Amino acid sequence: MKLIPPRGRTALGLALLCLLAVPVVAQDAADPFEQAREAFMAAEGFDARMAILKEFLSEHPNHAEAPDVLQAGADLYIEDRDDRPAAVALAEHQLTVTTDAEIVGAVRGVLLGLYAHPVYAFKLETLVTEHYDPATMTYGQHLNVLEAAAAAESWSLVDAQFKAAMPKANAETFAADYPDRDFSAEEIEVAGRNREGLIVTFAGWSQANQGDAGKAIKMYKQADEMLRKSYLGVPTNDLYRFWGQTLLMQGKSEEGFEKLTLAALYGGDDEADAIARKGYAEFRPGESFDDFAWTVRTKHAPEMTDFSAGNYQGTVQSFHELKGEKATLVAFWFPT
Repeated sequence: MKLIPPRGRTALGLALLCLLAVPVVAQDAADPFEQAREAFMAAEGFDARMAILKEFLSEHPNHAEAPDVLQAGADLYIEDRDDRPAAVALAEHQLTVTTDAEIVGAVRGVLLGLYAHPVYAFKLETLVTEHYDPATMTYGQHLNVLEAAAAAESWSLVDAQFKAAMPKANAETFAADYPDRDFSAEEIEVAGRNREGLIVTFAGWSQANQGDAGKAIKMYKQADEMLRKSYLGVPTNDLYRFWGQTLLMQGKSEEGFEKLTLAALYGGDDEADAIARKGYAEFRPGESFDDFAWTVRTKHAPEMTDFSAGNYQGTVQSFHELKGEKATLVAFWFPT
């Protein structure tokens, strides 16, 4: 039996996640953040909510929650108004009024994500050059910079971060980053290889965009062997989207659309889905992308091996005994 998800689009659209809208347990009612949270939840409309966020940021720039409130405001601008410039301006202003060193660092982290666009490539490069020291950066910081640099199409920055991050992309640094966690040796080794795979993914995409698609494909294959896979056998990072686009650059349309489709269907990548649908419509006008996607699903769906389990009546039955029935639904869940 093949495990095939339902036909149609499976990737979920990204919803606006605002910290202030999440219930908080055992908060101090006198805390200005708690007061702002309650006011935000009661407010209706973009203007009213944004006013509450801006008031909090203005009056409490060094509050521990200020970076998260800033991120919520930036998300609100982008998700509700599609206004990245306003989000950038909000964060850049916040940087000028924040004085606490730790909060300043967190605000820069918000800016890092907002600069992840070609329009802000120069600002991103300046931010990283002036405030991120490769010698002291954590693996996570390197990965954040790589993601932003790739989105901003700053390939020189991607290449520099790749070289700086590689010494930290291994099992030893992973274990050192989580000294209080009880991981097995195998789990640590897998996590270390996954770290390297994530870094190599971005390096490959940089090579593709600098004209060396062949080298990029080699790096993608290397990354594919390192990365953790979902139960459907596809990594959940950007690898298959980058890989698919690179194959399209090489004129290998069928292979490229297949990789993009796998990223969309089995990796939950909405961007890959949009790229595949748009490109397929131009590649084969009049043909259904959903039909092509269904073919990809059935081709790559993993096989379910035989197993035995008890039913509600307490009878143990093997899966192979159901062969020949018109339809079989097998559901797995975790009891709470």
